[in-house]
Amino acid sequence: MDYLCRVKKWLFFVFMVSALGLAGQPCKNIKNTTQTLTTKCAKIHSILVDACGSPEGENEILLFYTGNSALTLSKLSLKWPTAGNNWLGLSQTTTTAKKVSDINATITGCGKLIEPVAGVIPANKRVYLFTSTNFIVGSNQFTNLNDTAYAIFQKSGNTSGHFANYSTPSGLRTAILTVSGVCIDTATYDKILLVKKSGSPGAEDGGFVNFDESGNPTYLNNGCNAPSEPLKSLATALSPTTICYGDSIKLKGEISGGICFVWRSTKGRFSDSMSLITTYFPDTGFSNPELWVFGCKGYVKSTVNIISKKGATVYAGKDTFICGSGIVKLNASAGGNPVLWTALGGKGTIASKTTAVTIYTPSVADTLVRFVLSSYNGCNAQTDTMLAVWVPKGTASFKLSDTSICEKEDSVYVSGFRKGGVFTGASLSATPAFWPAIPGKYRITYTYSNKGCIDSSSKTIVVHPKPNPAFVFVPGATVNKGTAVFLIPTLNWGCAHAWSENGLPVSNPVVKQQDGLYRITHRISDSITGCSDTTSAVLKVISEEEIRMANVFTPNHDSLNEIFNFVGTGVKESNLKIFNRWGEKLFESDDQKIGWNGKTMNGVTCPEGVYFWQLSVQMVSGKKGYYSGTATLLR
Repeated sequence: MDYLCRVKKWLFFVFMVSALGLAGQPCKNIKNTTQTLTTKCAKIHSILVDACGSPEGENEILLFYTGNSALTLSKLSLKWPTAGNNWLGLSQTTTTAKKVSDINATITGCGKLIEPVAGVIPANKRVYLFTSTNFIVGSNQFTNLNDTAYAIFQKSGNTSGHFANYSTPSGLRTAILTVSGVCIDTATYDKILLVKKSGSPGAEDGGFVNFDESGNPTYLNNGCNAPSEPLKSLATALSPTTICYGDSIKLKGEISGGICFVWRSTKGRFSDSMSLITTYFPDTGFSNPELWVFGCKGYVKSTVNIISKKGATVYAGKDTFICGSGIVKLNASAGGNPVLWTALGGKGTIASKTTAVTIYTPSVADTLVRFVLSSYNGCNAQTDTMLAVWVPKGTASFKLSDTSICEKEDSVYVSGFRKGGVFTGASLSATPAFWPAIPGKYRITYTYSNKGCIDSSSKTIVVHPKPNPAFVFVPGATVNKGTAVFLIPTLNWGCAHAWSENGLPVSNPVVKQQDGLYRITHRISDSITGCSDTTSAVLKVISEEEIRMANVFTPNHDSLNEIFNFVGTGVKESNLKIFNRWGEKLFESDDQKIGWNGKTMNGVTCPEGVYFWQLSVQMVSGKKGYYSGTATLLR
């Protein structure tokens, strides 16, 4: 199986190299288990804070780099963030060798763990520090490890966590790595910022913190997996990315987690495609040199966008005709390069001679002007011209019979226009006339062309909405006879009101001494716009207020006496509740039309028996009443 796995990996690599056209120039091997640091000191890279496995204190991991010089392990010590966990020193025995061997047996990537030789780890190496020789293999997996790293183990003895897991409130925790006589490195995180696998803050196994070379933390959670170096490619330019054709540009690459890399471009060449710092010679136009980094099971790439210019390309615009004495809009393109406008034969003025988009204001003597546009982009200069000719323009005018009307009442007629033009905007009939549909502002434009020289004029028609004639009865639409009912309009300011019944005027308030239904009509007129509208509503007059309640009902589906409810006259609001003999509420309704059907609010059928009811009401007169009693349910 190991042989077949290696063959598959090699075939994948050969395929990718061939696909890139790299056959015959193999990727340059790089030591991806290292990170070149700018300082001599070892640097903490990752802390697996919330480890899987129990006890947690024996399964945590700290990942660091040895720096730019070899590390003697006897000089190494750590101060753990959690008080009470002392540094117990390192242990390298047959037990740790077996742990490393067992971990390597679980790795399906192309990496592995090795133990130090003679207590020394070379410069720029990745080191996994396990917090105990009792680390449980598989608790925090190395399955996808794709590079080679060192493994060292603290002696057993600390079983509680060396790091503070997520909790509130906020609290900083610091790990201090000391190389005696050489340097000290610290890594600080805030326990309240630890995250779950979903990315949201919280406590969950797998929470860890990455630190950049400056010690800035990034909070992540990859579940029960050990921190590992991701496949990374970062290509940047060391000089401006916009250049003239024939010039070159310096590129720099930063990589990690791979087994080899190569520069690639279909529109240019490199001084050395297998060096992280190289010189790139692009073709003209846009080019995108890429830095490809290959792992044993995949690849990543990054791109630099480069523009290589042949020289300035300018376009002054099309020749144009201007009606009357209008201005000329100069709208050129020069690729963002500096420009200079010149008006040959013109007596007017250019607003800004050094901007691509500007205007020319003619003099009365101007009839033909040639505009010259020059541009220089640092590579070479170009020019282009545009001709402007002034011609007399036609005249477009018209009249409206009215410009302020009411909706669905008036129309507007159009006259006084020179035939041969075109109306646009609000819909017009062939008359032409405008018949408004809904309130709003309608703009009508008439356009007339005289030998290609166009003139237009516009007018606006305002269609006013009819005033809202809605009104309410106070104290209400249902009252006792003899009650004074005030007619209160919804819209009052600036309006005139008229009230009538069957075409005859009525007073406000209305007082009726007989039961019945009375339709009251309201007409409202807007004193500003002159628009008006009407509406009507029914006033119900009753003799008196009363409440009646039955004491037996039979919800047996025979369509007789199925619902238990009250009967009332002049009731404005009500609340009916039903209870069993133990005081449990079975039903409640605030709707006068909805009574009890003999079931609980959950739909359970109630047995025959005596039940208690409570009723509270508010009458249209404003009076309130509270009633209670019993009802017998029979089936």
